[in-house]
Amino acid sequence: MGTFFDESIKRLKNICMLSRTNRSMNILPPSFKLRDPVIHQVRKARRQGHICSLILLSVHQFDQFIRQHSSDTMQHLTKVLEHILRDTILEYVDASRLIGVKMIQTNVYGIFIRETIPFLAQETDALAILIGKSIQTDLNFELQESDLTVQIISGATQLPADIDDEKHGIYLAVQEAWLLAAGLAPIPYNSLKQQLSQIIEYKDITVLTQPILNLQTGEVYGYEVLTRGPIDTIFHSPEALFDYADRVQLLSELEFVVIQKAFEEMKGRGIMSPVFINITAVTLSHPHFERNIRRYIEKENISPSHVIFEITEQHLMRDYVSSSQVIRKLRSLGFRVAIDDAGAGFSSLQSILEIIPDIIKIDKSLIQEIDRVAAKESMLKAIMSFAHDIQCQVIAEGVEREEEAGVLMRHNVEMGQGYFFAKPERFMPSHGRLYLDEMKHKIHRLRSVTAS
Repeated sequence: MGTFFDESIKRLKNICMLSRTNRSMNILPPSFKLRDPVIHQVRKARRQGHICSLILLSVHQFDQFIRQHSSDTMQHLTKVLEHILRDTILEYVDASRLIGVKMIQTNVYGIFIRETIPFLAQETDALAILIGKSIQTDLNFELQESDLTVQIISGATQLPADIDDEKHGIYLAVQEAWLLAAGLAPIPYNSLKQQLSQIIEYKDITVLTQPILNLQTGEVYGYEVLTRGPIDTIFHSPEALFDYADRVQLLSELEFVVIQKAFEEMKGRGIMSPVFINITAVTLSHPHFERNIRRYIEKENISPSHVIFEITEQHLMRDYVSSSQVIRKLRSLGFRVAIDDAGAGFSSLQSILEIIPDIIKIDKSLIQEIDRVAAKESMLKAIMSFAHDIQCQVIAEGVEREEEAGVLMRHNVEMGQGYFFAKPERFMPSHGRLYLDEMKHKIHRLRSVTAS
């Protein structure tokens, strides 16, 4: 009797689940559904007068991954991706706006959103960039042991209001969003790409700097260049600016503008300290990279000895032979090279082994809470020992607390950078001496406390 009752309750629960439309069922609904809940909810939202948007997400060049990796690896990639996709959507999209998520085809996911009034298309575009970047970061972290590095592309558009058939409307929106995600939409049509192209053409960016301090003397060793887009645009955020430039194949053009602006600031303000400028492997492998750099330093009369190119982990450096040749040429001109994000993933460690940089910059993820996590301190000691063996300087990034700085001093880390010392500002003018003296005093005081 009890067994029959239990089985009846179980069947009743399963029947009830078929009609659920809450968030947990809207996100990647199981394939056994007889009625597609996402299309049904899109139809319902449109009939209620809402504008419906589509954010499309996909792994870039997924077909190449299929050819290069086993089926087990690809199944693992898909499983991890869908898990992260669920969590990320719940983090970024409010329940009142989320209609549902649908797998359009293998490796292509569509997020359907009920827009608010007043509706601004650029807000959805910005949301697509943020979601794509978040998923990419989390996915690459989870896939480190699989030796995979993926790029997530995303595009956003609206379902056409003049088409009554939701399936046909979704089909057209998917085609449109895919062109945007792949950076293939014509510029007049793609307002965001046009806006970014104008930013690059008119060099409409601001370069800030964050001082890098010698943790022994308290003196400023140099400055890292940080970039901001135009205020009151989605491109003011450096993450949105560079992620979107990468998506529409304008990353190298944007990074060349940053280099030019940095050189102009160095010349205009008479900066003689080392200046760190971020570049990706994409720009390093650009066929005109060396030629452009020569032209920029000649125009502004910049000494290469004052410039350190900081290679970021945003893109995996795949061709170490060609990259090493470019780096050798840079060094022959007098430039130095740093590897960024050490400790954040396998690719930065591989870059260190292949390139043997002049400077290693330890990623903030390793520095944060290092005074409370013994494993992080052990990793720091290993990096310091390795850096000593290859005669390489070390900079710790993302130092935000006094206790973190204390651990760095205890292990004789040469230099530090972060909000604990100074926030990003414009290049330090001569009247900023008092500000620099305050930072120096802070380091001397902390060294005394650490020593005691």
